[in-house]
Amino acid sequence: MPTTIFHLSNQGRCDDVFALYRKDSSTLGFMPRGAFAEGIAKRTLLVAIDGQEQILGYLLYRVAHGVASIAHLCVSPAARGSGIGKSLVGELKRLTTHLDGIKLKCRRDFPAHRQWPKWGFIARGQAIGRGADNAELVIWHLDHNHVDLFSAH
Repeated sequence: MPTTIFHLSNQGRCDDVFALYRKDSSTLGFMPRGAFAEGIAKRTLLVAIDGQEQILGYLLYRVAHGVASIAHLCVSPAARGSGIGKSLVGELKRLTTHLDGIKLKCRRDFPAHRQWPKWGFIARGQAIGRGADNAELVIWHLDHNHVDLFSAH
């Protein structure tokens, strides 16, 4: 089944994305509905849609200080293992080559933690989560390899 990935521009689909988020909110952490509406308005919400217009996954990000930061990456349980997450991240990579890179934080004990190195991300540090369990987070970074003052010539 063909999958299309694009910035969601239809505010009418915000409830569909929010419903997908709610199914995994215990893993993803709190995100108000307004953050998804803002992601649509700012063109920072990527979605993967199948041929029947079903949302299979989404990637919500923000851009600040020359870096894209992934806030949420969510794939519907029925579509997991089909490459949707990798495709969403691949589209973000393509769209942000003008930036310095992409960063995110992911709990070390979550299965998604093992995917980031496969997708070209490098662990750059650790942090403690804000939840009651104070889970250990890994800070991942993907560098777009722009030449700067510190690059070897």
